[in-house]
Amino acid sequence: QKSDFPGNGRTNGVAFNIGDKAFAGFGMDGAAFGDFWKYEAQSDQWERVADFPGTSRSNLVGFPIGEKGYIGTGYGANGALSDFWVFNP
Repeated sequence: QKSDFPGNGRTNGVAFNIGDKAFAGFGMDGAAFGDFWKYEAQSDQWERVADFPGTSRSNLVGFPIGEKGYIGTGYGANGALSDFWVFNP
């Protein structure tokens, strides 16, 4: 077994990888989350990275292109969202 995800349990989050690192976060458990985490498989360690500066959300999309990750859309407390953000680790 690998190290458990250290954030709160949740549904409808997002995850993607950049190189040999995985990034995961967002989702909801009653309220939407805006936290973001990095996982390094070689050391089997999770690390919290900078929280998302936009609206916390669930049901979003996320994908990598090159050395950056892209996340956006989804649902926040006030309904559907149409914004998109770039993540540069």
